[in-house]
Amino acid sequence: MTTPDYSLDSLKRFLAYVSDKGLMNKATSENRSRAVNLVFSTLDDSEKKDLRSLDLTEFFRRFGNLRGMDFKSSSLSVYESRVRGAVKDFLAFVDDPKTFKPSAVPRAAKTIELKSSRSTSPSKVQLRQAVDSPEALITLSTVDRKLIFPVPIRADHVVELVNLPSNLTKGEAERICAVVRALAVSTD
Repeated sequence: MTTPDYSLDSLKRFLAYVSDKGLMNKATSENRSRAVNLVFSTLDDSEKKDLRSLDLTEFFRRFGNLRGMDFKSSSLSVYESRVRGAVKDFLAFVDDPKTFKPSAVPRAAKTIELKSSRSTSPSKVQLRQAVDSPEALITLSTVDRKLIFPVPIRADHVVELVNLPSNLTKGEAERICAVVRALAVSTD
């Protein structure tokens, strides 16, 4: 019986494996791989050997101190969400590959739930959105009721939708989509 490998290299192989075997959406696994490569580039050699010993909360605090000025806070949240999802799935897979099911939520099944946050001012509410995992946060101001919604469109680019009304209708959303479609460059 082989000893389980919880190393960073094993995590990278796992992300390629779940993509190749269709266990996870290819875009999701690629986004997680890019985030893991970027964020975990700051790990020292001893931390790379066993990811179970890594305190992710403390690590992301350290990563923010080291590289936070290079990214918008919304991008940092997206990277953290992707890395946490990747590590969670990886550890579950290594511990029991027979019963493994990825935590990434298929797009059609995503849900949004409002939660009060005591860590922010009374005029703020935290909106949890399942992007790659439920940890991605979007802030909704209860004063002006406008959403600021980060949308990762590429591994290295996050677009922010700003000033969306919290009661956006489907018709209004379709008008916004039509404008964005008109801006797209054809790759055909």
